[in-house]
Amino acid sequence: MLLDIGSIVDSFLKSSITSSEFNSIPNISKYRQKKQDKKLNMNDYREVYDKFYVLSSKYVYNLKNNEKIYPFKDWNLGKSPPEWWKDHTDVKHDRFQNKEKATLKSTFHALGGLFLLNVTNNNVFPYLVDIDVIGRMGNPKWHVKSLADNDQISVSERTIDPIYVKTEIFGYVYSNKINPHPSDVEIGVLSPANQGFYKSWER
Repeated sequence: MLLDIGSIVDSFLKSSITSSEFNSIPNISKYRQKKQDKKLNMNDYREVYDKFYVLSSKYVYNLKNNEKIYPFKDWNLGKSPPEWWKDHTDVKHDRFQNKEKATLKSTFHALGGLFLLNVTNNNVFPYLVDIDVIGRMGNPKWHVKSLADNDQISVSERTIDPIYVKTEIFGYVYSNKINPHPSDVEIGVLSPANQGFYKSWER
């Protein structure tokens, strides 16, 4: 499973690097050329994706125990790649010699990383709203789509009800950088007691 998740993460990052939203990243043409030459690595992804999405400081919730997981925190420490990616690479290169590195922890954090890549990606966001993975209490889908862009919500639009993602395993709450939601609010929104946003609202 770790190999499968890692492969999807690599494909996601590689295919997304040509998106026009990254045109403002310094030297983006260099990274796109490296994609053509099939020479992209996790350090290249850090230079692009952490500059734009600041993934190193973002976390997802393990909804089984409300633990915060920071899948890309190693990028913030000046390290590349994340530990779970190194485990994936080691197993990929020699799955018999390194099979002990395919741990539940590495696999879970890799899955959390893939989840975070999807929910923070501007191009994926509208689709996840359409299929009822992302929502906001009392808001129609068209309004939710208009509020979020690169994980920032207009201060004038922010209310006590944040935009959030809740699946069987992971949860994520979109924060406002000027006035972020406290942890207890995030946990409350993601708790089983919160039955979710209204899926019957106008699409």
